This record gives sequence, C-alpha cells and structure tokens, in this order.
Amino acid sequence: MFFVNGLYLAYAELKTAQTGQTAAGHGRKKIAHDCVEAGIAVLREARERYAAEGGRWPGFRHRDLSEKVRWEIRQAICLYEKATHISAVDMGAMMVLPEIEWLLPEIDDAIEADDTQALVEALPGKVVEAFMRTAEMREKPASVALAEHLASFFAPADGVDREIHFFNQNIPSRTTTATEILRPRPAQRAMLYQAMRRVHELYAKESKSKINEVDIRAALALSLPGLDPKKADEIVRKTLLHRNGQESHSILLQGAAGLGKTNVIVWLAQALADMADPRSAAAAPLFDLCILLTDRTELRQNVAQQAARLRATQNIVAEAETFRDLRDGLQSGVRVVVVNIQKFPSIRKLAEADPALAKLLATKRVAFVIDEVHRSQNGILHDATIEIFDEWGTLRPEGAKRNLIVGLTATPRDEILARFGEWRSPAAAGDDIRWAPYFAYTMTQAIRDRVILNPIQNVLRFEDHLQYKITESVQKLQDGDKLRAPSSDEIYQNPNRQAFVAKQAALVFVAKTMMTIRPPGRALGEGKAMFAAHSIKAAIAYQKLLRAELDTLAMDPRFVVHAEAIRHCPVLLLYTDKQGEPTCASLNGGRNQDAIIDEFRRKGEGAKQGLKVYNALMVVVDKLLTGFDEPTLHTLFIDRGMDDVLLFQAACRVNRWRKWKNDCLLVDFSHAGVVSKNLPKVFAKYGGITVSDLDAMNLKEKMDKAFKLFFDDKGISAHWRSWKAAQAGGKDKEGATGLSDFLDELTKEDKPRAINLRHAGSAWLGSRERLWGILDFKKPELARHADEKRATFAEQVVKHLASKLSDEDDRVGAVFDIDLVEDAVGWGLDELPEAQQKKKKPQSETGLPHSIGGLMASLDAIELLAALQLTEQQKLLLIEKLKKFLITLFQVIDGEGRRRNKDIHRKMVLAMAKDGTDFPWEDRYTKFKELLDAGALNLKIFAHPDRKALLPPLMKRAELVMADYEEWVVSGGTSITLNPATVAESETPS
Repeated sequence: MFFVNGLYLAYAELKTAQTGQTAAGHGRKKIAHDCVEAGIAVLREARERYAAEGGRWPGFRHRDLSEKVRWEIRQAICLYEKATHISAVDMGAMMVLPEIEWLLPEIDDAIEADDTQALVEALPGKVVEAFMRTAEMREKPASVALAEHLASFFAPADGVDREIHFFNQNIPSRTTTATEILRPRPAQRAMLYQAMRRVHELYAKESKSKINEVDIRAALALSLPGLDPKKADEIVRKTLLHRNGQESHSILLQGAAGLGKTNVIVWLAQALADMADPRSAAAAPLFDLCILLTDRTELRQNVAQQAARLRATQNIVAEAETFRDLRDGLQSGVRVVVVNIQKFPSIRKLAEADPALAKLLATKRVAFVIDEVHRSQNGILHDATIEIFDEWGTLRPEGAKRNLIVGLTATPRDEILARFGEWRSPAAAGDDIRWAPYFAYTMTQAIRDRVILNPIQNVLRFEDHLQYKITESVQKLQDGDKLRAPSSDEIYQNPNRQAFVAKQAALVFVAKTMMTIRPPGRALGEGKAMFAAHSIKAAIAYQKLLRAELDTLAMDPRFVVHAEAIRHCPVLLLYTDKQGEPTCASLNGGRNQDAIIDEFRRKGEGAKQGLKVYNALMVVVDKLLTGFDEPTLHTLFIDRGMDDVLLFQAACRVNRWRKWKNDCLLVDFSHAGVVSKNLPKVFAKYGGITVSDLDAMNLKEKMDKAFKLFFDDKGISAHWRSWKAAQAGGKDKEGATGLSDFLDELTKEDKPRAINLRHAGSAWLGSRERLWGILDFKKPELARHADEKRATFAEQVVKHLASKLSDEDDRVGAVFDIDLVEDAVGWGLDELPEAQQKKKKPQSETGLPHSIGGLMASLDAIELLAALQLTEQQKLLLIEKLKKFLITLFQVIDGEGRRRNKDIHRKMVLAMAKDGTDFPWEDRYTKFKELLDAGALNLKIFAHPDRKALLPPLMKRAELVMADYEEWVVSGGTSITLNPATVAESETPS
C-alpha cells in the first residue's frame, strides 16, 4: 500500500508461480473476496448503528441517506475503493481493477434482499470480471513488459507524478451537471509512458537520426546473421532513401478507436511541455512549444475542452486560428497551442505574412502532436496536412535541434507508417522493408479488455434488387449503342429505393435503437442513430422520408405506447454546404453545426419540463464519420459505398462503451452489400497491429518508368525546354506558347500517343506525390524528380490533355426499378416486429433454371435481346434458346467428365442425392468449373450459332449453372423442359 500526499496510490496483490498461484486466477479472486467482505462489514455496521438509534436504514442508493454518512462508509474502505489502482501481479502478468464505486450500492441491495448467493458468488465474480489486462507489448518478453508496466505506475516522474498531476482529477461529466474522476485505462497509461520513454531515448542523442546506417546494420546482424553483405548493402541503401527520421524525430502511436486518445493527447502535451532538457543545468524545458493539431472541429473542441478541464493544463493551453493568435501565445508564455490543421499556416505562407514570427519559430524546438494521422473522409490527405508533414517536418531549428512529431491514429495508412513509423528489420532475406507503429493498442485488444464494444458483432444487411425494364431499355438503343449499368448516383438517389430504405431504417430505429441504453425504470432508452447518405441530394430526401416514416410508426399499434416520444424525436441533417444545394442550417431550423450536434446529443433535455426524449436520428454525408465521439450513438445506417479507413472509422463511431449500453448495431443498405463484403477485410487490416506493406522501391521504379515515358517523348522534351526557357525569362516564348497548339494537334492527329502521354504524366505525378513525404528527394538518384518546375509543366500538359480527351461514358443507361428485400446477417432482424405483410424476395421468372432466372433479371438479358434482335415480347424465345443451349452444354460436360476423370462429379452428385453423402460445395465447384471450362472449348459448343451471345453471361454465373447441372443429373435430364411450340418458332427463319 502506497500513500503520496494523502493520495491512496495503490493496493497490489503479489503472486508467484513458486506457490502455484497467478495474478489472473488467485490474485483477482483474493482482491474480489476482500473487497466484498470489507463492503459487507462496513454496511452491516452502518445498518446496526441506524437500528440502535431507532432509525430505519434508507438504503445506500437512497437520497435520504446523508452524504456525510455515505462519505464515512466509503472512507472506511478507502484502501479498496479510493485506491488509484488495484492490481494483481505475478512474474508474467499484471491485471488492474479500474474502479469499484459501483460495488457498495450492489452489496447493500444484496444485504437488503438477504441474497447470500449474490454476496458469496455473484458480486465477487463481477469484481473478478471487472479487472482489465495491461496493454500487450509485442516483441518484448513478459518479464520486460511487466517491468515497464510497473514503472508506468511507480516510477517517480513517469508514474507517481502523473498520478498526482494528470490523473485522478474531478472533471465535469459530459452527460450530467455532476463531476467524475478521471482515471486512465491501462492502455492509456501504457501509451503515455511508452511515448515519453521514446522521447527520452531520441533526445538523449538529439543529433542522431532515428534511422541510421549503424543501427540498421546492427539490426540486420541480429535478425539475419548470415545475410550476404551485398544484400545488406542494398537494404541499407534503400532504407536510407526514406525521409523518416532524417530531419525531425517522430513517434507513431496506434490506438483503438474508442480508447480515449483525446485524454492521451492532452497528457502528452502536458508531459512534453514539462519535460526538462537533460543538458540544461537549470532544467529548462526541452520544447519551446507544443502544437496540438486536429483536422476536424469536433476533435479540436474535444481536445480544447479536455485540456481546459484538467487543472494541470488550464493555464498553459490556448487555441490559435491565426498568425496573431500564435504570436500572442508565444509572447504570453503559452506552452501548448491547439489548432485546426486546416487553418494552420504553411512555412511559405507564414514567412510571407509574418517574417518575424517565422524567424522566431525557426529558433524554437517544437513538438507536434497530431490527432487522427490518417486520410480524410474522401480518401485524400488534406493539403494543409501535407504542408504540416512535408514543410514543418523538414524544418530544422538552428543548431543541432530537431523538432518532434507524435502521431496518433487507429488506422495508420501505409504512407503514414513509412513517414513516421519504426523501421523493422526483415525477418528473411527476401522480405521487404517494413514499418510499424512504435506502440500499438489494437481494436482486438480493446474488445478483449472490454474497453470498447465490437462494432461488427451485430450487422444487418438489407439487399436491394434492380429490376431492369427491358422494353424501355431496348427502345433507347440505337445502332452501335452499348448499355451501361446504372451509376451510383442513379441507384442511391432512386426515389423508390429511398422510400424502401427509409421505411426499414425507421422501423429498426423505433423497434431497436430507441430501446437501447435504457436506465432502470425508463420506458425508452437513450440510443441514437446516424444515417450515412451517398450525397447531399440523397441526405435531404432521407431527412424528409425518415421524419414521415417515424410519424407513421407513431400511429402503429405496435408502438402506440411511445407515440409522443417518436413524434418528438428529432431527425437532423449535417453536411458541408455546397454551391447549388440548400444550406445545412436552412434544413435544421437555422442551427449551425455546433447547435446541430448539441441537439443530436439532446443537451439540456434532462432539465426540461414534461416529456423528455433522449433519442435522436441524424443524416450525414461528409461529417462526423471519423473522429466523432458520442457514447449514446448505438446504430449506424450506411446507405453508400465505403471501404478501407473510412469504413473502419465510421463503424467505430458506435463502439463506445457506456453504462447500460450492451451492444451496438451496423445496418448496411449499400447497393449489392458492398459494405458487408468489405467489413471483414477492413477489420482484419486495421483490427490488429498494422504493419506497412508499402513497397516504396517498387513505386520508385514506376515513377522512374513514367518519367522516362513522358519526358523522352520528342515533342514533350522540346516543349519542356521552351517552356523552361520562357519561365526563366528566355527568348523562346513562341515555343512555350506553342505548347497548347502542339497538344491540341496531338489529340486530333495522334490520339493514342496523346492518351499514353496523359497516362504517363499522371502516373509520374501520382507516384511523385505519394512518395514525396516518404523518400528523400535530395538524394542523387531521386534529384530529377524533385524539380518543381518539371512537375508544374507536367501538370499543365496532363490537365490540357484531360480537357481535350473526352472520358465521358457515352453508353446508354439501362432503365430500372428497385425492390428492396431484407436479408439478415448477425443479430437483430429476427427480433424486429413482424409487419402485416412481409415482402418476399422477387422472382423475375418462376420455374426457370437457376442460371436462366438470374440472367433474365440482370442487365445481360437486355444485351442478349439486343444482340439476338429480339423484343421483350420475344423474351420467351430467348428463354427457350437458353434452355436448349444449357441442355447441349450439359451433354458436353457429361462427355468431358467421362473422358477426363471417370465421371467423378456426376457420381458425387448422385451419391449426395441417393445416399445423403456430404461433399463440400467448394470441392464440387472446383471439379465442375474444370469441366465447364473444358466444355466451353468443345467443338460442339464452339460451333454453336448462339455461342458468342449465350455462353459469356452463363460463364459469369458458373455457380448457378452448377446448381442447374446437378438438378439435371439427379432428375435424369428432365429438370429442363422445352416448349415445342416456342422452340419451333425460334428456329423459323425470320
């Protein structure tokens, strides 16, 4: 037991394997038993005291129990309840009990109910389950990791001092008017400690690059002792082409979405601001300024509010949006500046606007802490972010000083890992260069430790079905026209589809979301939902449709008891204003973004008189899908395409843990279920520790090749010289102005060459931009790519060619309608209230073979009718042609089976039908696909008059063709029947 300045620092139960005991087993149980026993004793004593005084015990939760008595009871077991951390430790593990303020009320309830089972088993078991593991430290032995965890708790500066000045402070609650104690999660504590430990390591030898030849060769000698010296030289050369660590020191921290990185950022800022220069006898601060960078208003406000709440940072933190704010902060002694990355100046702009301030900053050692260091929502890094990385990151203060960049993210992209991550030695001679975060606390760990909920445990998929209108589509076709599938705008903005989606989303919201996060005694919970729409047009439509559907459900007998709450539930809208579209404020009663978010959070709802509605629904387009933190957000509806970082970040908006929140829900309305299909691979990529597989050397080779293709063109080479001379003030201005004429003539006379030049120029510029922050373009082998004038010239050529080369899709759009059919994946759909009539999956054709039925409901059917010069009224002829072709194909497949593998596939099918033998679908499909591919090349099929039209769409549906073939085999060839009259008509010459 440790006491520091009256602070109950720690209570630890130490176990050793020598006695056969462990922290996870015996340690946790011992603490749980002692905590519950202490609570029972003190509460029974208080009850006896009340009884002796002739009073009736009101109950520990009851408002009639005075705060003085409640404080005295808690004080009596303060060594358990008020310890900053309770831990169970053995030689290989450490488990921490975050807080047990909930325990006394539950013990009192059990005593009142005379529930011995709860006192002896249930409550101790609940305490055991409340323990959290310390964060896993990869690549470190268990004993080393344990030593570092213990240091983060008990080291004088990085442990005890943090407990007193950073943690265990009363901060305002986000949801009530009361306060709550800020206690770090084990992973937050470990992330802070490891980051500061790395800073100490880097600045112990500040002038030494983070990645250098000596360290690389030492690591290679350790991991690959037998590596060929030439190969080692090649790895060293390629690694040192990277900029990582050459100008500034950098640390990349990966933390699961929902971990609470905002607090870590504030603590990091305070720790960096307080950090003493080890070379200073007077312990002067190492960093002159710490700049916290966020790229969204919501994140910036979170950081600023958290910093303002903590007494340790209240007087050293300021916000800056202008040069003047930054100057005022520096002159007034502010040590930490919080800025919006989109408004932060580049070095060039700063030097132009305020030379004195730029010169002053050049003498300072600055620490940048960047939140959410990943791509923005549209998949492109903000220009301002690039300027921060590439300009501020290369700024070297005077002397041997180096700036520091600390990046935090849940989804480190390959580029970010290569820029700021740690170099990892290849595990084998053929391995590529790898980059990884310095410290990672992954989503997998966070879910295991119950820090967050699993956002993909509960997924509902609603599948839409396009029903093509064949007559209308065929009528639009002229000679030579080709059909195209509907665009994403046409699908997601289809009014019928939107009506279906809104109806289903409203039902899920009322039946599920509004009932979640429900405190005891309430009829409705506090669950909220967000609806991610494809576009502003779609979002505006959905706001109206969802409001109308909610009002309709309020009259539904199933929900009449909650009718008033449903009617008063707000349906909000949030997007970035765009020219030609109504302003967001105009559709939200004049509210700005902050007011819309406050309304969504139902801020102040508890203080209202009368009906209180804590639920809300918000439709978003490009806002709040990353970085937004609202623990009562339970459901995310997705009606748009999403993948990679955006999908991972969006899904994680609902994973925040909160009291009475037991789960969360994703509802996928995306066309063709692309979101559901992408979720597994995205969470596999970012759910664990992310190691970059970006091959910068391969990209460099592509950049070199594109450069050669572009600048070796005789015309481009000549005009590049003329253009450069004109830019330098030379005499050859006619040649420079002739570039436009040259490109215009090229697109008319030699279009393939123009297209190739455009592709080569785009490829060079794209590779150059991607590698700019990763590789050191000052190195000789990259110097030619560093020429900004070349890049400007190439951009002009590419833009001019793009404007002249039409890329518009001139194909004719198919006419379609949409029917929505529900298809459940995971939890939830079976619990929805049954509608009076549940819509069934549409069958475009009944009684047809599977492959033909699927084909006839697709775009291919329209193309086939056009190719065979048939009208929609002649669709039956097409079906009969397909049936007849299938029979021929199956006969050929039978012959191939007998010839190639003794009819194994047919025998498998018959054994399944007769004996119930189970052969895996994958095995059957593999064998069938071999036969189908062979049959497609058979002379009988190859010479078929309709092969070119009929075979390709069937080959695209090989799994359905297999199902038809197996039914045909089992039925003895009778499952496909031809209509003689229609067949005769199809064979009659036109």
